[in-house]
Formats: sequence, C-alpha cells, structure tokens
Amino acid sequence: MDTSPPSIITNDLHRAAVCEEVAIEKVARRHIPGLERFGGGGWFTGDCPFEDEKDQSFYVTPEGTWHCDGCGRSGDVVDLEFICGNYSSPSEATLALAIEHDIELPRERNDQAPEIEDVCAASVSTKPVEWEWRGRVPKAKLTIFDGDPDLGKSVVTMDIAARKSTGRSFPDGAPCKAGNVLIANVEDGVADTIVPRLKAHGADLSRVFIFSSVPDEKGGTRLLELPRDIVLLENKVRQRRAELLIIDPVLTMLGGDANKDQDARKALTPIRDMAERTECAVVAVRHLNKSVGLKAIQRGGGNMGLIGVARAGSFFAEHPDDDRLRVMAPHKSNLAEKPPSLSYRIVSSTVHNTARVEWKGVTDHDANSLAAGSVSPHERTALDDAKEFLREELKDGPVMAKQVFKDAREAGHAEITVRRAKTELRVQSERQGTEGWAWRLPDGEGDRDDQDDQDEHVDHLRQETPENSPYLRGGDQDDQGDHRDDDDRLAAGECGHGYPGGKGCYVCDPDHPYRQEQLRRTT
Repeated sequence: MDTSPPSIITNDLHRAAVCEEVAIEKVARRHIPGLERFGGGGWFTGDCPFEDEKDQSFYVTPEGTWHCDGCGRSGDVVDLEFICGNYSSPSEATLALAIEHDIELPRERNDQAPEIEDVCAASVSTKPVEWEWRGRVPKAKLTIFDGDPDLGKSVVTMDIAARKSTGRSFPDGAPCKAGNVLIANVEDGVADTIVPRLKAHGADLSRVFIFSSVPDEKGGTRLLELPRDIVLLENKVRQRRAELLIIDPVLTMLGGDANKDQDARKALTPIRDMAERTECAVVAVRHLNKSVGLKAIQRGGGNMGLIGVARAGSFFAEHPDDDRLRVMAPHKSNLAEKPPSLSYRIVSSTVHNTARVEWKGVTDHDANSLAAGSVSPHERTALDDAKEFLREELKDGPVMAKQVFKDAREAGHAEITVRRAKTELRVQSERQGTEGWAWRLPDGEGDRDDQDDQDEHVDHLRQETPENSPYLRGGDQDDQGDHRDDDDRLAAGECGHGYPGGKGCYVCDPDHPYRQEQLRRTT
C-alpha cells in the first residue's frame, strides 16, 4: 500500500475538478446582470462584462464555456471568475471557487515527498512599510482597536473612514490618500447610526460601502463568519477596490472559540493574509475582557493570539484627568515607533442628530497606565474614597505599610483598592531597615512645611548612611520579612550598617532623631 505523502496538486487538476463541479450559469449570473436564457438546451446570453456595449453579445454554452462575439474573449468558468473577480491569477480564482462550493480537490501521489518552498533573501527586493494612518494603521496589515463600550471606538472608526473617503488629513496631521472604504458592522444600524455618523464627519458617501450579512445556502442571509467566508469577503474587497476595511466587532464574526489560542490564530490569520494580498488595511474592533489590572495588550477580548496576529493596535480608555475626554493610546506597534496618545471627546452633531468625535491633541497617558486605571463607576467611587483615606493617613509623614493596610481594613477599604490608590497618588515606598516598608506622599500632596522638615531628615540620613546600606539598596516592595535581628549585632558591639555600636544609625539606634519622631507620631 502506498503511504507516501500526497504531492503538490497541479493547477490543471484543480481546474478540471472545479470546471466539472461548478455550474457556470451560477457564476455568470453573479458577474453579468440581466443574463437570460437563449433558445434551448442550456444556452444563456447577456451584455459583455468587459466592454461598454449593451448588445447581448456574451454567450454561455451548455458545455460550461463562454464566449463574446463582441470582444472575442472566451474561456471556462475559472477564466470568467478570474477576469470578473479581479483575482491575481487563475490559480487563485480556482481555489476561491473550490472553497466557495466546498469542492474537495483531487490528490495524486508520486515517489517524492512534497518540499517546502523557500526564497533566498538575496533575491528579495525590499520595500518600506506603507501606512494608511502613519504610525497607527499600516496598509495591507491587520490593526486591532481595543476598548470598553461607550468610549466611542466605533465613532472614531467612522471618522477614520470619512477621512479616508475624502483624503482629509488625520487628527495628528498625518497625510491621507483618498480611497474606498468597506465596513462590516453587525451592531449599528445603517440608516440611523452608521450613515449619519459618516455624514457628521464629512464623508464622501459614494466611496463608502456597508454590509452586515452574507448569503446563506437556503437563499437567505446570515452573519459573516470568519475564516469560513474569507473568499466572499476578499471578493467584496476586490469588487469595491477597498483600501480600508473596518470589522466591528470582530469577535462576533469569528468562528471557533476565540478564547483558545489555536482557534483565535486560525480565525484571524486568513484576514491578515487577505489584507496582504489585496493591499487593504484592516481595522478590527474588540471589546475588553474582565481582567482588570493586566497590561493594555492583554485586555482585549478573546485569546492573546488575536493581538499576536495584528501588526498594530490601539487601546481606548477614559481620560484619567477629565471625565469628558477619552484617549486613543497605541498598545502594539511592530512596524514603527509608537506614536503619542491622542485625546478626544464625543460630542453631538445637531445637524445629523448623531455622535461625532472632536480631537483634543496629544496626551502623555500611555496604554498601560490607562489599563491600570480602567475601573467601573462603582470601583471609581471606591478608588476615590481610598485616595482620600491615603491622603489623610499619610499627611503627617511616612507610615509603615502594615499599619496602612490595618487602618484601611478598619476603615472598610479593600487592599487591592488601596494599592490602586497608591499608584494613582504616586505614593512612595521607603524601606525602614528591618522594620519593613513605609509609605509617604510625594511632594505637594501633603503639608508643605511638614514635608520639608521630613526631607531634611531624609537628606541628613542619606549623608550619614553608607552606599551599601541594605535599606538604600532594597527595591520598591511592601511588607518584606525581617532579616537578622540587629539587636544581636549591637550586643556584640557591631552594627550591620557600618556604624560603630549602632550609634547614629536610624535603624539600630533607638535614640536617633528620626526614630524618636516616628515614635512621637504613633503615640
């Protein structure tokens, strides 16, 4: 029994199988409006799809071929799909028809195993990365937009679509070349939401094409499912000569389990490949998962494999300093240095009775800091309370972290909320020798005079303390365990921090002014 692996199938075998299985009438009707029966026996006639003449010079024969008496062209079903479907080669059209009609292509075996095709690097002509929106949306690549609902992601995509349709420059001044846009949106209404938003942003509506469903096998329609419908999607991209494709929201249109890495990559990889074949920039929109506290690149819905396939991405969040503003912050950029984050707000267009975006310029907030601060309204209230607690707790100077957490529990604050408040207030951690870690407010948060006095103590200690002191070497950690008891060293007439007998060491000398000040504050 021959157990050798199948060889690479020839185009002739592919083509023969497709021509035998696919009814040319069905393909002809897709590309030739007004195709009619002519005589009998399976003949059809219509206007030539290659010329402007309307003289019904195009004929489909019962043998599965076609010819045009006007332009003189002829061929089979693969030729018709190749020419009218704008494919790059007959082989590509053959494969598209096979996938569309669920045809199992024939295989043959020979004595040689199939070989991996490679390319010599020296033979490759390099080219620069091209951009739809410089630094943010690369041409012929997949870009992912991540963010919670109600942040205006879809409104931003409509602004991008409008700019692309007219060639108007992007919000950061980056140039834009006018081109066609294709929108696959299954959440928003076309007549009451999508088109009004496009109008509000000044789009050239003749360059924008919208769909939300594809034909099913029963003569009806169903949602676009990827990668199952990748051929249909690519055909539509080519038909409309789209240079920008927006898929919103992408998780609704993915087949398989988007939470599994293998399924996620299998679903998005064909979209990435289609983008490269058609040189169309693809922007896919996702909602966030529920895992608060992760890095921005980990917050998108589904598996991490999804963002792994994309070459660029942006994270959308509320502006930490202004409830009216939102931020679009790059969180993935494989092809260039990350551009700065942009702030914007969503306003109402009274003329078109819909939402539109108003850009407010560059902001220093990056994606990871925004992700760390992305909390629900309830959590935000708790966070504000915790921040106020910390200001009160630390207003008189450093307090040991253990004491802070103890007081916080008694005041009804969760530890994780207190830690978030610490991050937002930029509370500093300072190692207090073997006692653990103390928290203090940064300059400007507490009373200025008390802060200055404290800084004088700290400066004095830094001047007296050797550079190899463990409480200066220690990292920024809280609640570290105690090390060897320094009282044992003092009893032996030594100090582990370089001070004879421990005199002058604020860790080992109980009479040190700083220790006395701490004792005064806690009694």
